[in-house]
Amino acid sequence: MKHLPLSILIISLFVFLASSPSQAQSPRVEIVSKNGGQEAWLHDGRVETLLGKIEVWKKGMFLFHWGDATPEQAKAWNDAGRISPELLGYLKTQEGFSGGGFYVSTSPVDSHGYGNTLVVIELPNDIRVLKSHVTGTIDWNRLHSQLEGFHISAITVSHMESWATILDSEALTREQVADAQFFKAYHFNKIPRADMLADFEKKIPGLKNEQTYKDLVTELKQLKKDLKSTDIEKVTAATEKLISRGEQRLIEESLFEFRPKYANEETVDLVVPLLKSKSRLSSSAVQLLWKVVNNKKDLRMYTYTSILKNSEEENIRAFAIKGLEKMNVFMCSQVFRP
Repeated sequence: MKHLPLSILIISLFVFLASSPSQAQSPRVEIVSKNGGQEAWLHDGRVETLLGKIEVWKKGMFLFHWGDATPEQAKAWNDAGRISPELLGYLKTQEGFSGGGFYVSTSPVDSHGYGNTLVVIELPNDIRVLKSHVTGTIDWNRLHSQLEGFHISAITVSHMESWATILDSEALTREQVADAQFFKAYHFNKIPRADMLADFEKKIPGLKNEQTYKDLVTELKQLKKDLKSTDIEKVTAATEKLISRGEQRLIEESLFEFRPKYANEETVDLVVPLLKSKSRLSSSAVQLLWKVVNNKKDLRMYTYTSILKNSEEENIRAFAIKGLEKMNVFMCSQVFRP
């Protein structure tokens, strides 16, 4: 019997291993048209994960980044007028909630704890943004090049819906350092939490004298007052405004403080859609709905059925199903009581 040379056997082994289906494949990103829009999916071996949906942020939109700087550094940042591709390239090698990159918020307030100087980015063009649905661990840095290949310029942070990391240097070509003058014309789209707004004011000298800021403070005070009202219609209207105009942390705080005796079907209708959020808003909504079903017997059936119509999360649905089962047992015992 003739034996093959050892070198041929080794080469054959390598060829076999390289072609073996058991070999781990590199994660692959795919963009698909689905549910009236586009979704990004990750294929990693036999596991498929929904990364999120694609949305567009429009030209002229303002984004905000807080960083620590001396007055001299702040002036240099302002004079530069952009975030350099070299700096962004370095930042993309770092770690972060959605991988590396230049982190921003759609709010000037909710990330103020990251520094003493507020940098404003004005988008020079429309950009494609991946709105992250990921709640587990993803090695985002491994996926950045593929996402950029699909012309995705930013990825949001799943637990804070207003935060995102920018991957595209062309989106960072209009930059300035904000001062009170900037806020003369800026319209606050969302209402922040009171303590964060107070800290924000201290970091922007002269801000408290600007009318846009005064209007925001007045609006927040009135909202908090209405949420504490004993008029259920006023509380409901305030809850609607809270969810449509409030920043995430204000909504979380207010839902925690909400008094369930002032809840009604409209309240449930306003809160239940938050269950679909991948941020902490979902947990806040669950906590309030739990208080409602435990304190408002007349709302239990409506709340449980609304949860089942709106939530796909197994744990949340199990909570509603268990509640309905208990109600049916109770109702049967009332009907057949001797």
